[in-house]
Amino acid sequence: MKKGMMISCEDATGLVIRKSEEKLSLKDKFRLMFHLAMCKFCSMFAKQNKIIDTMVSGLDDKVPEKMPESAKQKILHEISK
Repeated sequence: MKKGMMISCEDATGLVIRKSEEKLSLKDKFRLMFHLAMCKFCSMFAKQNKIIDTMVSGLDDKVPEKMPESAKQKILHEISK
């Protein structure tokens, strides 16, 4: 990442993804905030990423640990058509 205040879109998207997985440093938060204020495309990406993270976070409770045998057979039958 560059040392200046303005970062590239590539760096900004990387920070957006990292932000959803871990806490950013104060320096990185500021750089990202500054970039998002100036770049509508990265700002849109950040909003979409937040929506996706929210939707995916609720899936863990809905997905069974093991797939039932009947579901496996149905998938195999559909694939073999």
